[in-house]
Amino acid sequence: MPTQKTYIARSLLQPDNHALLLFDQQYLQLLTMRSHDATLAVHATALLAKGANLLGVKTLLTTAFSSVQALIKDVQSVFSEQTPIDRTTLNAFEDERVVSWVANTDHKTLALAGLWTESFLAMSALSAISAGNTVA
Repeated sequence: MPTQKTYIARSLLQPDNHALLLFDQQYLQLLTMRSHDATLAVHATALLAKGANLLGVKTLLTTAFSSVQALIKDVQSVFSEQTPIDRTTLNAFEDERVVSWVANTDHKTLALAGLWTESFLAMSALSAISAGNTVA
């Protein structure tokens, strides 16, 4: 039985070639979101977390100001052993802990998910690309 994986296209996401970063999936963030129903957003994010966990995708959770807003329980329960990195800046790649985590994954393709795409998700994606990563 071959040990090397065969890919249709190397650019396709596979559990062994990318990492997932879930940014600030927190309850207060949902209050200001107007693009989607909050319940659907929670279910979709929980499904993404469960799929990543099931497939063994390296996943990082981050929060912002966790002392006043908790991570969504449906997401935290999937990664119950992980303490999210609590950031103080909008751009996750300004936090050395996030940068170190990404470097330690040995994956250059990153899937990013956040509730506010026009601010922290966009800034983080641009910084990740600038650092030589591919953002899916």
